[in-house]
Amino acid sequence: MGTPDPSYVLSIYERRNYNIPSVDEDDTLFCRILNRRVDPSRLADRHWCSCGNCILFSQPRENLCCQEVIRVASSPFTVVVERIREKMGSMDGFCITGHPSFRKVVLDQEVLRKLSAPSDKKISRSVFQVLSLLLENGRFEARDKRGASEKIEENRHITFGSCLAFILVKLFRRYRYYAYRSFVLWAYGHLGLGNRLEIPACVRSAIMRMFPSQVKYVGFRSSGFDNSPVEADDSCWYGDAF
Repeated sequence: MGTPDPSYVLSIYERRNYNIPSVDEDDTLFCRILNRRVDPSRLADRHWCSCGNCILFSQPRENLCCQEVIRVASSPFTVVVERIREKMGSMDGFCITGHPSFRKVVLDQEVLRKLSAPSDKKISRSVFQVLSLLLENGRFEARDKRGASEKIEENRHITFGSCLAFILVKLFRRYRYYAYRSFVLWAYGHLGLGNRLEIPACVRSAIMRMFPSQVKYVGFRSSGFDNSPVEADDSCWYGDAF
């Protein structure tokens, strides 16, 4: 077979495993996929958004538009950038969320339900606990009429609506987590152990709209519409290897 060219082997290694310089994880300005530090002014408004679908997040590096990704000139993640360019080049519109496969792969509840199947037991336990509290609250209310319980006030706030909202919050959080993972695998490909990239704000916005972190009967309204940064409760995806 002969001896392989070392430079060729190194180039393959860099393409597959992304030979990335070490970066301070606490640096909220350094955006890995853009391969540069961004301006803190990204927290003030959405001047950096070209697709029109982004919302503001609380860290500058999270305020990233899909259009910025395809304009990256130099990055350790060249393969990822090319994948995004290819996907956006084959579609009409200016946002990656408008790709025909985005809704099917990232937002489809049936797909996400299959992916989250191993974690369903945790959700089931939460549902059981909430329903138990609801039933217990009903018993306390019954005792209230007879004046026989001192724990009524402690549990009076537990209503069917609040229990349903709690269940949906737990379920939607799980869906958001797997939606982020699905997007990374679909758009970026397998990054390798320990390699993490930011997800465009437009993508996170679409996922948060579909599976809101705050369940209200009046509907979910993102604070991004009034240019207020969102303190997302789902940033745990950034700390995992995909």
